[in-house]
Amino acid sequence: MIRCDIRSIGLICPGLPSWRDAVPVLTGRAAYLPGALEIPDPKLLSPSERRRSTAFTKLAMAAGEAALADAGTDGHSLTSVFASGSGDMDVIDKICTSLMEPDRPISPTHFHNSVHNATAGHWAIAARCREPSISLSAHDSTFAAGLLEAGATVSVDHVSVLLIACDVPPPFPLAEKQPMLAAFAVALLLSPPGTWAGRLARLRIAAEGSAAGEDRLSDPGLEALRTGNPSARSLPLLAAIAGSSAGEVSIGSDPGARLRVAVEP
Repeated sequence: MIRCDIRSIGLICPGLPSWRDAVPVLTGRAAYLPGALEIPDPKLLSPSERRRSTAFTKLAMAAGEAALADAGTDGHSLTSVFASGSGDMDVIDKICTSLMEPDRPISPTHFHNSVHNATAGHWAIAARCREPSISLSAHDSTFAAGLLEAGATVSVDHVSVLLIACDVPPPFPLAEKQPMLAAFAVALLLSPPGTWAGRLARLRIAAEGSAAGEDRLSDPGLEALRTGNPSARSLPLLAAIAGSSAGEVSIGSDPGARLRVAVEP
């Protein structure tokens, strides 16, 4: 059993521009109204880096910054886990398009950003962080894999961990192979139990060899978002935390498995 505390949350997606805006929606006190996504400019990035960065990188970093701001801390001493079902598919699309042209004019910047841990590298440089970081992907089970990795790191190494899960719809024709409803990014700052008095919730995480009972959301719009983006599989857990009441959430993991997460307010 993995135990950890959630100190803060950063959330950005259409209709939910922040964790504070999301709480009344996730608790059913307000309707979910999806709208245009506005990605805040990450303050950690210099103006020149912001111009070169893709929407994927900006969204992930903005969610991470929001979590740090709510906790009143910075990221230079935090271990990090970056989770994405597809990574930065816009960059991959640009590279593949360039390879079809006569001279194959691949941009060095695009090539640099094509690896799955590019955003983790941007984060480490911008936050001046030298702590360990891992980037992972597990298709629709990506958030579960990220939460399990982050929680295990907290439990074993007794350190705080910043988990950032982010996915952005890929352009055509890649979208035909990996369709997504909308962009979504969430950041969770996790700490060992009892080390932070102002925690949002305490989690007890267990992996089980059963895929039965994956939690769904009653709001049709939120449920469509949950199933339409790998990182949005976090929504049932976020709803449980927003509700400030004890409960249990099941999150689909690998085929034939799930995460069972007990939430204590």
